[in-house]
Amino acid sequence: MSEEGAPRFEVSVNGETITTAGYPDFGVLTAILCWVKRDPAEHASEEPGYFDEDLSVDVAGLHKGENADWASRSLQVGDEIVVRVLPPGPTDEPKSRRPGFPDKDFVFHIAPAEAWAAAQKTGTYEPESLRTEGFIHCSDEDQVYDVANERFSGRTDLLLLRIPKHDVEAEIRYEGGFPHIYGPLDVDAVHYVSPLVPGADDRFSP
Repeated sequence: MSEEGAPRFEVSVNGETITTAGYPDFGVLTAILCWVKRDPAEHASEEPGYFDEDLSVDVAGLHKGENADWASRSLQVGDEIVVRVLPPGPTDEPKSRRPGFPDKDFVFHIAPAEAWAAAQKTGTYEPESLRTEGFIHCSDEDQVYDVANERFSGRTDLLLLRIPKHDVEAEIRYEGGFPHIYGPLDVDAVHYVSPLVPGADDRFSP
């Protein structure tokens, strides 16, 4: 993408624009077409007619830990849905906002890029704390930026590792409210790696 700022989604149903959604800088923006039909035999005890079948288009997003909903439109067979990707510009206000929820199936670790690069060569990540304290310091999702600002303010050489708990062979213990991995971390157990970059004020934020 060459334009500065974030793209917008203009979503139309049968020629009618139902919303223009977007964020000014960063985040997650989705326009999802969904069809669901439940098996009556599996839900016979529930109230008749409740969510038996649904066909809809939903426009939503996530920004700085907050979920937002712009539009949800029920559809019929034959409806025409058009999603145009527009350059940065004015957007509609979301119809609703709600806090995001941290994903408790993952732990997160802040690693210097040089240390992570070295781990790629050996297949195992073993930071200094594993030798000196016996464990790898980690955070839950909602703790990441507090930890980053307390311990790494201004650093520009950091990566954020997203680690599924079920893929970690070593024991994970919660101590003082934080998860600790008591053993080396296999690099293949890391689900996702992203740069962790501070803003102009040297502070980190989602």
